[in-house]
Amino acid sequence: MSARTVVATCLLGMLMTDRGLSMQANGAVWGVVDFQDELPFTMTGPGNGLPRDLGVARGHGQCGPGNWWNFERVAPGAGNGGFRDRGFMRYTWCNYQASLAGDHSEGAGWSIPGYRFEPGGSGVPGARNWPDTFFVRFRIFVEKPITVASGGDHSLQLKWFLWHTSVFDGDQRVIAFVESGSNCGSRDAAAICLSLQRNISTEDSARVAIAAGAWHHVQLSWKHGVRGTSFVKVWLDNNDATKASAQDLDLSAIARFPGGTAEWVQDQFGYDNEIFIGNGSNEGTRFKEDFVCRLMDLEVGGAFDPEWAPPHQ
Repeated sequence: MSARTVVATCLLGMLMTDRGLSMQANGAVWGVVDFQDELPFTMTGPGNGLPRDLGVARGHGQCGPGNWWNFERVAPGAGNGGFRDRGFMRYTWCNYQASLAGDHSEGAGWSIPGYRFEPGGSGVPGARNWPDTFFVRFRIFVEKPITVASGGDHSLQLKWFLWHTSVFDGDQRVIAFVESGSNCGSRDAAAICLSLQRNISTEDSARVAIAAGAWHHVQLSWKHGVRGTSFVKVWLDNNDATKASAQDLDLSAIARFPGGTAEWVQDQFGYDNEIFIGNGSNEGTRFKEDFVCRLMDLEVGGAFDPEWAPPHQ
């Protein structure tokens, strides 16, 4: 076992101990990117395909012509700005005046193939062990919310999380968008809007406003199936599995592919494909100022965590 594997495994154990749970033991957690480790960031977990370094999208660097996003690791330490002084990743989407780029569906962030952490732990594509219900959770601190530049798009600006790709011509994806706060009834200067959607389908979505200036603890869940059984749900600073902060239990959009039905159709190989974090822009994504947030403790798994948010929240 390599030194990096030992470190990554120990970090995963520390994360579980800090939360007072061992969710990995019952298969509830398939993969963890806690952003505590030295670069490159690594996903750890019980699967045979882990630990594994994340792939990094091009176009990053100090904000300037041709660089539309940037990131940095902030190490654990007293007063570092992390939740409970733990480490985190600071993510920046550069303002358009500086970058003159990023407004043509450009990629950003990180990716890793799903088969590396699929629940059966095989670490190879095609095992087909994926369930129909998924959970993703993370902690986020918004430093600078989204402000739209002249000529920029005012909705669905960043595909912050993207999965179940390259099947059904993309019409059955799951996407968590990060948008202007006004799209969730807040002020753009005070919050961002997180929208979990079946593909790009605003009528099939669950939305919450995430206020700037504090750590927030988010859980997402979605389920494939026929209309009335499929859903998207979001919990914000909320540990009650029965009371999602936002949800849509009636996903009614008719997708082009496979077409003719509102069923959210699942292709197991869609989850073998890459999972994208901080994935990138749509056409016309232009920000007046840098969008900056902190991210830590991202988990992918098959169960809700009833202790994810601190007790005082």
